[in-house]
Amino acid sequence: MPPPQNDEEALEETRAEIMTLQNEYKNKKEELEIKERQRQQARVELERRLEKLQLRQLDVELQNKKPTIVADADEELSRVEQARAEYMMESLHDILHSRVALLGAEASKRHDPNQERERLQKDTKDAKSGEDNIKRHESVLISYYVNLAEDYKVVYRVDRTTTLEQLHRDACSYWGCSHRDYVLCMTTTPEGEAKPLWEPSHEQASAADRYEKVQVVLDPAEKAQLHLVHKDDLEKFRTAREMNKDQEAKILEGLQAANKANDPNTIKTLKGPGFATNEVIAEPYVEACSVWPGLHTLLRNYKTQAHRDQKWTRLGLSDIIFLLTLLALSIVCHSLRNNYHSFELRNGAYEALVNGTVETRGTSGFMAFTDIKLKDQVWAWLDGVARTEIFNSSSTLRRFYTPVGFVRLRQQLAKTTSCAGGRNLPTGWSRTCYHTEVNGDTQDMETLQLNGTALGQAFFAAASSSGRFSIPDPQVWHSEGSNTVSLYGYMQNSYDGSGYSIVYNASSDGQQLHADLAFIQQEWCIDTARMLVLELTLANHNLGGYLSASFMLEIAPAGAVKPNLDLKGFSIYKSWRDDVAQGFDVTRWVLVVGYMLLWRFTMRSRQKVLLGKKRFSYLISPSGIADIILVGLFVASQIYHLKERPAAPETRTAFFSYESYAQEKEVVAILDATFILVCCIRLASFGRINPSVYRYVKVVSRSTYAIIIYCLMFGMVMCGVMALAHAVWSPYLETFSTYTMTISAVVLSIYHPFTEVMEMYNLSPAWTLPFLVYVVICIGMFMVHVFLAIIIHAYWEVELLEREGKHDKSWSVDQWLDWALWGFVYTKITGRKPGSSRMRGQVSAEEDSDSDSSSDSDEER
Repeated sequence: MPPPQNDEEALEETRAEIMTLQNEYKNKKEELEIKERQRQQARVELERRLEKLQLRQLDVELQNKKPTIVADADEELSRVEQARAEYMMESLHDILHSRVALLGAEASKRHDPNQERERLQKDTKDAKSGEDNIKRHESVLISYYVNLAEDYKVVYRVDRTTTLEQLHRDACSYWGCSHRDYVLCMTTTPEGEAKPLWEPSHEQASAADRYEKVQVVLDPAEKAQLHLVHKDDLEKFRTAREMNKDQEAKILEGLQAANKANDPNTIKTLKGPGFATNEVIAEPYVEACSVWPGLHTLLRNYKTQAHRDQKWTRLGLSDIIFLLTLLALSIVCHSLRNNYHSFELRNGAYEALVNGTVETRGTSGFMAFTDIKLKDQVWAWLDGVARTEIFNSSSTLRRFYTPVGFVRLRQQLAKTTSCAGGRNLPTGWSRTCYHTEVNGDTQDMETLQLNGTALGQAFFAAASSSGRFSIPDPQVWHSEGSNTVSLYGYMQNSYDGSGYSIVYNASSDGQQLHADLAFIQQEWCIDTARMLVLELTLANHNLGGYLSASFMLEIAPAGAVKPNLDLKGFSIYKSWRDDVAQGFDVTRWVLVVGYMLLWRFTMRSRQKVLLGKKRFSYLISPSGIADIILVGLFVASQIYHLKERPAAPETRTAFFSYESYAQEKEVVAILDATFILVCCIRLASFGRINPSVYRYVKVVSRSTYAIIIYCLMFGMVMCGVMALAHAVWSPYLETFSTYTMTISAVVLSIYHPFTEVMEMYNLSPAWTLPFLVYVVICIGMFMVHVFLAIIIHAYWEVELLEREGKHDKSWSVDQWLDWALWGFVYTKITGRKPGSSRMRGQVSAEEDSDSDSSSDSDEER
């Protein structure tokens, strides 16, 4: 600051400084007055609160002077008030110390909260010095008896203030029973008798009895268990306890012996008035969910072993490599052996002989095979489409196919029988009745006498050079040969290869068949015929295969005809594909017999023995059953492949049916495909080592049992629908004419509506609408979707129980090597003992029960 220029300036500056100091003094004085007022107010508030505190302390001392039973009832309230007073004192002193600094020291001298707290605690401790050293029960188990059966239990936490009356009322309220009808009693007396502690008559008792404490009544040396029994059953309860006292002592002795032996299978528990039952020890968190029965049951039956991201299994890398190799070889063999274009081979003959061609459709009296409905139409098809396409060398069929060998007409006749119901028809109305089906008992096997008529004489006079053979004799019944198979029909389940036959030369012009039709229609195939079949073999050298053709016509006793054909392709001559497939079969024999049947069975059986199970228990496990199926399918298909092939049709001197051989080729192709299917399923099951695949398999296993149970109910409903549909429409519609077709129609209606709804309505308008409404609502809208609901329910169960946790980790490289390599290879590479990596927290239990289909396969933990 520069020096003043004159005295006036210096005086002015001094005056300004004085004014500033006066203002500061004034402000300080006002602040001091405000602090003083705050100090006075705080002192008044402190004195008021201290006075209130002293009043509370006096109340506490007065309460302590009352009888101990009444004092204990207010003890909890006193503690709360005491805590509140301490808190208020500490808060007040903290406020004074922080806001009024001048009073902090004085307030601390006047009142020390720690000393006050110590004084109060000392007074309380002195009042209860006799009780603190006594150990009391902090909880009590109450059993609720219904008809003297201990069905329910609950645990109550008790303290010094809990009275018998309160416990009795709470227990009755918990189970919803009247506190006036039930007695709270104890059976832990030295005599073992049931002693009532609180009953309805005690509600009018004195205050001392009403406030009697539970901790005082219960003996700390005995178990804290009380029983809630109906007052009318109290004597019965006492008697039951007395009768079972000896039994109870024996059970307790057995408990002690079992505990010493550490045998958990013999541990027992007392339930009810002394009856012993096996005790199921459940996890605490499971029992905590007992209020939700569904969730409790789910958790109680759950095996607590968690599925990890990767887990040790009895599945090895060699199993995967083996099955992949076997699957690849099987696919190659199946493709090589079924390469003769069976569909094209069948379809060409079907269109020509069943639907007809341009050259046959334009003729008068044309009849397609599938359009045959009556017996008279059979001859139109035989003389038209069949004769033209088979015997005419310039026909459409003959341009691509060659009939080889012979063409045979075969029929089966029915025996005579008594008329239906055995009724005695009036004179003039009686006639001969015949069986409706033909089998070993009902088929006519007598020799026919057909050469007595003009048509018969002309038929048998024809020479063999005309295109028809005299052997076999059309009048003589012949049994089925070893090369024939049964043909499945519509009116009858099946027809064997026996009957009366007429054989024609397939290379003839067919004129003899045209000349014989009158005899066949009028003399040979009479009204007792139940089946007529045309059999021949066609060759297609372009496709390298043959076709066994059987055109069967079922003739009902009413004259209706049901056409049914059977066309099966086959190959006789061996090709290079068959030789390659046979070479691969040698490798497959080594894999199936050497690895699966011998090595795998030996190793798995040894593992079962090490786990304490029977050696052959592997055979009844899911993986063992799958291996048996694979071995059986492979051996069965190889037996068919190794069979000797029949001679070519061109070399035959008599009719030979290739129906049996064609069916065998079809069966062996199905066996090979089934073998591939089982291999794929087996390989897919190996994916259970992955947690996601494992959960999907668990969904299937959990839902399968529920679906089977539900199918019993669903099947009953479906049977009722089938019976109703068959009863209403079987006389009118072919779809419902037999039980087999009715089952097919009703089952397919689940996903595809009935195709003949309008015909059903026209034939039975009163039943159609109720029937369709019932099927749509009951089956289509509800029952079918229950299957989906079962799967969804199982899915969420698995997601809740089987989901991997955040602590589950994937395998390390060392663990993968230990799992994938043989023991000596793993030791050579890593220098560790085989199985050493299993001790790092990734071990899953392989010792699951064989009875659990979801936990006993090779892919299980």
